[in-house]
Amino acid sequence: WRIKNTGTCDWGAGYTFDLVSGPAMGATRLDVPHVPRGSVHDFTLSMVAPTEKGTYRSDWRLFAPDGNGFGNLFFVEIVVPESLCREPVIRSFTANPSTIPPGGSSTLIWEVEGADTITLRPEPQAEVSAAATTVLVRPNATTTYTLTATRGNCTASAQVTVTVGGDVTLLDFIAAAPTAVWQTDARTLSWPGSPTDPAGYARWLDGAVLQNGTVASRVLDVRPLGDTLIQGRYTASVANGVQPTDVVRLKLAYLQGAVASSGASYRLQFVPDSGSPVTIGPVTLDPNGAATEIALPLSGVQAGQQGTFILQVDRGANPDKDTAVWVEARLVRPAADP
Repeated sequence: WRIKNTGTCDWGAGYTFDLVSGPAMGATRLDVPHVPRGSVHDFTLSMVAPTEKGTYRSDWRLFAPDGNGFGNLFFVEIVVPESLCREPVIRSFTANPSTIPPGGSSTLIWEVEGADTITLRPEPQAEVSAAATTVLVRPNATTTYTLTATRGNCTASAQVTVTVGGDVTLLDFIAAAPTAVWQTDARTLSWPGSPTDPAGYARWLDGAVLQNGTVASRVLDVRPLGDTLIQGRYTASVANGVQPTDVVRLKLAYLQGAVASSGASYRLQFVPDSGSPVTIGPVTLDPNGAATEIALPLSGVQAGQQGTFILQVDRGANPDKDTAVWVEARLVRPAADP
């Protein structure tokens, strides 16, 4: 409100602008600054509309230091046409694996908060329990699934695509991170780790904003701090064993706001039950922040081997600058291979 002091004295210390009747809607009393007689002052209140349908009026007035009100009433009237609602939150929605062979299956996995109902299209199920977190699908062709979470009149949705044909994911190191054994050069770490651990940590980051401005639904954040390295050891259980034509696909990128790298390096190693290890890396990222992508076959591996994959990050000189994350880390089998 723009109010003019038409009285015979100045307003100032002890004068207030306060609620007389009705809901405050989050607003609080204002202390009136010095307003000379004959001058004008703008009075501003911050309010939040109620969530329930209805008409709400809030009356306010000026008060002198002795507590007596004076002048006109000033009011705001807010009409809420229908009940407002808070949208449910879809924390993540993924497919594991995201690529399947013809006749194969994939598990859709989601994390949703505050939903009354969850709907998945296209079917396998028109509506799933709001408490459910997974469903198995067997699409005959590449299919994009839409998950819709509803609370009251509000909805939130997310999509994920299951590709039929193409490269088949044998091991997704990001999705399987909780099953790995995480350790530094000095001790074993818990999963998920915490940035408050002085040795370092490994954890998922959901909704990570990358240096180029894109948002990754889930990345793997592995950062040695006090210790010199962190590695995750994955016990491989690959159908028909690892083949020399299987391909490791890696993508590393900086989080938004990174200014430089201090020389941290990233690698993936396969240690077969017998035979020589195969190492992909070490990879040192572009210090200017560009993402790095690698796709290399496991040449030299004896066909049919099982073993252990080791995903490792070696600390740089200044861990605070090494904010790169694993955006993709998969072992895949090209579709042309049996």
